[in-house]
Amino acid sequence: IHFGGPRILRYANGNFEDVASLLPKSEPAFTAMGRGANGEVLISALVNGTLQYTNGKFVELVGPTDLPNFLVISLAKSSDGKLWLGTRDLGLFSTTHGDISNIGKSLLDRKINCLLPITNEELWIGTDNGVARWNGGEVTTAELAASLSHVQALTMIKDRDANIWVGTSKGLTRINRQGTAAF
Repeated sequence: IHFGGPRILRYANGNFEDVASLLPKSEPAFTAMGRGANGEVLISALVNGTLQYTNGKFVELVGPTDLPNFLVISLAKSSDGKLWLGTRDLGLFSTTHGDISNIGKSLLDRKINCLLPITNEELWIGTDNGVARWNGGEVTTAELAASLSHVQALTMIKDRDANIWVGTSKGLTRINRQGTAAF
């Protein structure tokens, strides 16, 4: 199958549907995808900005000119509606009701590979230099396992048993209430 350009395909009822055709403007590139707290699909794109796909349509969350010169490479939305944007070069940002804030100026690494909202006050941040946490007031590495320091964190997910899984350049780590296990 050749699609002739960037596409976002949705599989439903035995068929693939090109939902990129629902975007307001033709799009040359998508830079990030994520999920909202209620399962919404989030995308960031060069021309259309950051959008949410819900109920068969795209809704703009952050316009393409609201973040000049930002390349969003990771995004997530917490259950309180706060949108988290991880950039390639400029660090972590959050937005609520159109107000954009630079979060985590103290991060050792400004490249944000992945984001995982745990609660409305807690966000895990994966970078090329390890994992950090936003605790609602500051970015910290306190209370994180040493195995999550100075390692390239590439992806994170929380499972139904509240384990946090971190995929790194050195393997897979699971964090649960009893501690950390590396695989």
